[in-house]
Amino acid sequence: MAAATLRLSRIWSGLGIGLQGETWKIVLDGTVVGRIANQETVEITLRRS
Repeated sequence: MAAATLRLSRIWSGLGIGLQGETWKIVLDGTVVGRIANQETVEITLRRS
């Protein structure tokens, strides 16, 4: 089984339209695997069999 780590950063510094406070879903292949907020970095481990 192989594994990899995906690191995602969300940085919103543009004009605010009201969405910068929203938490976004992280979706891989149609499955929600996490959430990310503004100014946050998350790591997701991907496994492949």
